[in-house]
Amino acid sequence: MGMQRRLVEISQNTDQRVIEKCIDLLLSDPEMLYDRCDLEEFFMQEIPRKQKRGYISVFLIVEGNICKTLKGIIDIQFYFENRLLSVPEIGFWVVPEWRRQGLASWSLQKILKMYHQYDIFNASVTVDNYGSQALLKKNGFIIDSYDKETSTYLYKWVRSE
Repeated sequence: MGMQRRLVEISQNTDQRVIEKCIDLLLSDPEMLYDRCDLEEFFMQEIPRKQKRGYISVFLIVEGNICKTLKGIIDIQFYFENRLLSVPEIGFWVVPEWRRQGLASWSLQKILKMYHQYDIFNASVTVDNYGSQALLKKNGFIIDSYDKETSTYLYKWVRSE
């Protein structure tokens, strides 16, 4: 029987080795747009600062030991670029070798259930990120708008219950 898949929230008590593992995995992705300095600032400064105000929750997608089976990251942001969001925005990333195995879809469904008090969620995806677009459509998100300046689609999910 396989190891149990779970989401583990990053907090101020998260082991520094776990944060370093996240950064190393993100940098191993050839499509990663950020450098080590940007990622260290995000994980070590921005996340803790935003968490104190309730502006972000970041979860690691793991199976078994957190340092050995870290497979991705999913986050939900309530505050972005110096403004409070009217609709929470979900972001996700899966280690390339673990893609196309249902991890992002499973994580997305867990987040939508965890944050049941919200009826609408957004997700931004670049026009050339076909895998993420397919994932969002599969999970009930629809294209709400397109930003020509950034070549990004804004997807929207509305709770139907």
